[in-house]
Amino acid sequence: MVPNLSLSFGILIAHFIPGASLVLLLLFRYNNKVSEVAKIVDLAGQNTTLGIIIGIIASLAAGLILDAARYSIINSIKYFSKRFREWDKYNMPDMNKDDIACHEWIIENRYRFHQLYGNFSLIFVIGIFTCLPTFLMIANFVLLLICFLASFFSYRTTVNQLRERFPKT
Repeated sequence: MVPNLSLSFGILIAHFIPGASLVLLLLFRYNNKVSEVAKIVDLAGQNTTLGIIIGIIASLAAGLILDAARYSIINSIKYFSKRFREWDKYNMPDMNKDDIACHEWIIENRYRFHQLYGNFSLIFVIGIFTCLPTFLMIANFVLLLICFLASFFSYRTTVNQLRERFPKT
């Protein structure tokens, strides 16, 4: 297995895909209403290379903004839960190479999916507020509920695995 592949793939999953989804949602919803966005889309459509570069940068920026919002929300919510408040740190100086490898594995294989589901939950919240037809609102709400639950369980699994592997400080 190539160790760098999992790191880049995890970041792709956690940031780029939700960011691209948000950019597409906003473009389809507000393309005709915002003249500056329409000008950028027209300019990007004329020059394929520029369009790809603008799309990648916009997707990463939107993904990072979503991730920052998700992190702020989760951090404020977790302090109301006694279970997550009790164990928040682990002893980094006592970690050996196996512990570090295990920590990286847990983050890449558990926490990245929490980021993905959490970011998609925020996209569906935005989708609820931007959709006009009722059936789209209901579909967004159902998808929001599914992604929120998946995000919660992914986060819980990550914390439980880290708690089992590393001692309290």
